[in-house]
Amino acid sequence: MKNPLTLSNTILNIARSYNISITPMKLQKLLYFIYKKYIQITKQPLFAERFEVWQFGPVLKNVYMAFNHYGNTPIKEFYKDSNDDVYVVNIDSDPNLKEAFEYVWDKYREYDAITLSELTHLDNTAWSIAKNNNYGVLKDEDIQQEKWFAKS
Repeated sequence: MKNPLTLSNTILNIARSYNISITPMKLQKLLYFIYKKYIQITKQPLFAERFEVWQFGPVLKNVYMAFNHYGNTPIKEFYKDSNDDVYVVNIDSDPNLKEAFEYVWDKYREYDAITLSELTHLDNTAWSIAKNNNYGVLKDEDIQQEKWFAKS
């Protein structure tokens, strides 16, 4: 399993190379979509941490805590561990992660955070199922069954 904070750094690093701003909410949604695609490919979770049901969609609490000080502004710095080190995921080392990452990046990188949040709120999404049933966290089987949506 991957560390979502390390994968967050990977997203931020690639976003910089494309000159794309990533806010904390957009980061959460991109992580969620990567997780979704990965679990649909492998039938295995990508992270040990579970996505929680929050107002604006699925949230990984550790990622929220690491970047929430940016509010709704673009993230300027990478997550650093307790030794002040920055780590990224080598997506080339895992073909399934690479497929999931590239699919999500190609499809959703230009969307803003609000649009991505709206996509997670559509009927029959894992977030809406968890919210409607007061689960608190999204179930992997619901994430795996979720369809892919695009902006109309």
